[in-house]
Amino acid sequence: MLVTDRRLSLTDDLDLRTIRLGPPSEEDAIQLLGKMLQMRSRQNEIPPTRRLDVVRWLGCNPRAFQALVACLEAESLDELISAEQENWDLKNEVFSPTLIKELERRFRARTLSRLSPAGLLLTQFLSVYRRPFTVEGITRFTERIGDIDGARRELLDLFLLDHNGRWFFLNPVPRELALARLQADPNHTLDAHSLAADHYCRHFRAKGPINIAAHAVEFVEARYHLTLSGRIDEFTEVASRYRSHLLGNVHLLSSESTRR
Repeated sequence: MLVTDRRLSLTDDLDLRTIRLGPPSEEDAIQLLGKMLQMRSRQNEIPPTRRLDVVRWLGCNPRAFQALVACLEAESLDELISAEQENWDLKNEVFSPTLIKELERRFRARTLSRLSPAGLLLTQFLSVYRRPFTVEGITRFTERIGDIDGARRELLDLFLLDHNGRWFFLNPVPRELALARLQADPNHTLDAHSLAADHYCRHFRAKGPINIAAHAVEFVEARYHLTLSGRIDEFTEVASRYRSHLLGNVHLLSSESTRR
């Protein structure tokens, strides 16, 4: 993230000070863990007297907290500690980010293994999206999932799916795990990319003008998913329509510049 108090041009020679943001302090991490437990009504699963040990175990990593709280849906803290006893015994040591990510990965895998069939399939389908998506990107899979609203609530409740404003996105580790599962089934993989392609192509098949600036990203994603779903020939139609609107915008801007 670049924060500046001036407008930048492509030719600016920037003298930047880089700041690396580390994990929260142990005190802040304990408060954050407490909020996550409260959000899911699981405060009693980790008593306040044990939370310092837990945040040290997880390296004060917020995503690892999410993974742990999700696991508490089906397992107790002691059961999870027993499964990761070696790491727990080293909780007062300094963990590397790589080790914490691996611990999160194992927690996420446990959660995925307990999802309902609809929740697991939705996670796998959503894993093909490379960017945050709107609710329409979820409902696109309704015919394949069935209870799409129930599956979405399940993923949100288990911190697998995040929601920020109008945007949804899978957390990175669950997405990686779900995508690997999906790719083991070529038919489901093609189906997922095909439906994702339809989601992005809708802008270029609708009647009326296209907002070039607003849909440039969708154009790139439409090509990506059409290619992976074996529908690359359809991209010619999408590209042709997008090109026409792009040229139209260029001519319009040129005309306005001339009048000025």
